[in-house]
Amino acid sequence: MKRTLLSIVVVGAAVVALATAATASHRHVSANDAALQQGDVGIEIMRTNFDVDRDTWQNAPLSVTLDRSGTFLIDANVLTNIAGYSDIISTIRARLWSSRTGVLPDSERLLQTLVNRSPDRIRSIGNVTAPITHLVTVQDDTTIVLQVRRYDDAGEPTEARLITGGSNHTVLRYARVGP
Repeated sequence: MKRTLLSIVVVGAAVVALATAATASHRHVSANDAALQQGDVGIEIMRTNFDVDRDTWQNAPLSVTLDRSGTFLIDANVLTNIAGYSDIISTIRARLWSSRTGVLPDSERLLQTLVNRSPDRIRSIGNVTAPITHLVTVQDDTTIVLQVRRYDDAGEPTEARLITGGSNHTVLRYARVGP
């Protein structure tokens, strides 16, 4: 939550700084320039739950397209669910992938780990929301995709997925914060 709030504050500050700089420059702003200042933010919401496979990176059904050059703040809230019975250790990780450059460096995050070492076949379940925030500079149209992977160190979960719906959604947002 703090990370998301910080992201919103950073984006807000960037928007104020850009607006102030544009106003202070006293130059003529053409319709083309005004168009470049609009539409630089967006959000995509994952519409269906997504099962996460073991030991392979998968493209989740969630991406954003950055349709102009610049520096963008990418921000995701990823909801996960892992469930399973005794003797299980399972982890879901996520990262951001660019259609132009591949994996974005330092974007990989641990989303959730479930450990159930009970010998009594007790079912454990956990739901977690994890943030991913990353700055990326692009030169051309670029699609940013959320990728996920599951690791099972012991046992196998009965459920391992990204979840969305109700009042909580898995989302991917962007905001242009610089040229």
